[in-house]
Amino acid sequence: MQSTRAIRVLHSLSLGLLALGSWALAGCASTHPSNDRLESINRPVFDANQSIDEDAFAPVAHGWMHVVPAPVRDSISNCYWNLTFPDRFVSSLGEGALRKAGAELARFLINSTLGIAGFLDPATVAGIAKYDEDIGKMLARWGVPPGPYIVIPILGPSTPRDLAGGVVDLALNPLTWTGFPGMGAGVIFAINGRAQEDQEIETSRRAALDYYVFVRDAYFEKRTSNVRTDYVTRDLGDDSSDPYRIDDGSPTALAPPH
Repeated sequence: MQSTRAIRVLHSLSLGLLALGSWALAGCASTHPSNDRLESINRPVFDANQSIDEDAFAPVAHGWMHVVPAPVRDSISNCYWNLTFPDRFVSSLGEGALRKAGAELARFLINSTLGIAGFLDPATVAGIAKYDEDIGKMLARWGVPPGPYIVIPILGPSTPRDLAGGVVDLALNPLTWTGFPGMGAGVIFAINGRAQEDQEIETSRRAALDYYVFVRDAYFEKRTSNVRTDYVTRDLGDDSSDPYRIDDGSPTALAPPH
């Protein structure tokens, strides 16, 4: 039982580091100091997370890249994306985005069959759109405020809203339902995911003058852009009522793309 819990924790924490790297590469956003009033606590946690990644996750990822060819790593990534269909499907339904939900269902059925359990991606070849939805974004669409910026040990940047959404995301992940075998597969997916993002993570670390600020601002840029683009395009036609707001009540600003 203890080993099962340990593998479950490793899987979720590894995915958190992968998310951190992806958010860090989203772009150089405008700062949000009013939403980082916990910076004195966040910075030490952030530094500890970086040390763990450099000492543990990165070496494992580098070893994985040496033994697993890039096409195989891509196929494993495709499989994981297909496997986590329930999260995106439920999120799309919760947002009232029936077109997206339909696309997710079609992608899952096609890739699970013709794509051999999702290792291949014939749905994209067929022109079916690919979306990136999650429960945190759904909560934003419901008008739930994000709360202050927080850095979670190992998991990385978040807000109370996205943290709550992440718990539901994890519950919707089929790997969570399958016990020990699923957690073993989850570790493989996590290592592969970290390896896939390695170059981007290392590039962002070298380029940033203050990596903490870079990750924080990129996190807000990515989350704000995802929510605003979808919300404005489908419902408003302008940005007069952006649902992703920082604590002082003003909408977050988007920087021009880089």
